[in-house]
Amino acid sequence: MQTEQRLYKFDDPVYYTCYNQLTYREIDEPFHRLIHIMEGSLHITISGKEYEAHAGEYMLLAKENLARIKMVPSPRSGYFRLICVNISDKALKRYLQQNTYPENRHYLPVTVKKLSAHSLWDILFADLKLSIHKNYVLDRNLMNMKCQQAIYVLTLLDKDLIFSLFYFEDFPRKDLREYMEQNYMFNVPLKVFAEYSGRSLSTFRREFVKFFHTTPTR
Repeated sequence: MQTEQRLYKFDDPVYYTCYNQLTYREIDEPFHRLIHIMEGSLHITISGKEYEAHAGEYMLLAKENLARIKMVPSPRSGYFRLICVNISDKALKRYLQQNTYPENRHYLPVTVKKLSAHSLWDILFADLKLSIHKNYVLDRNLMNMKCQQAIYVLTLLDKDLIFSLFYFEDFPRKDLREYMEQNYMFNVPLKVFAEYSGRSLSTFRREFVKFFHTTPTR
């Protein structure tokens, strides 16, 4: 029987989950998620591309993507455990109010990136893992502080992520036919498809009918 344990909500600044069997999810990512795999392995599919991370590793999953995820428990313990820091646009703008805009190395968008090993990642997540071990939920202020710390460490250790983190504009237009053929199976509102494909809802509806000769709802 599948069980899930949560100390934090999915949209809290900090999120933790634990499963005792192979689990699949389809998710619409409203935030950047700085993820640490505690046990098992995580497999992510976005627009036909596959990414994975294993116990002890860290990765960044960028916001506003439709993703299929597979959570595989560890053969040794029988559990999959994940903890992450959710980084919203609001948190990023708060960071810029108190810090100068970080230096960019490359202006390239990132969808998913596995992060190179560094002791600062371990330090960043150490108290979060301790709170889970003690079954203690951090209050909102502490979670927000942890989010600000995560932004600082990301900008310090990986300059290539800065463009994706601090990009607040509308997403560039994607090829609608290709985008929908890769993502039509996701059960999300039409406005999400429109936004993520770089269109207004009215333009999305109009172009969808043009390409597929039927309405998006049908």
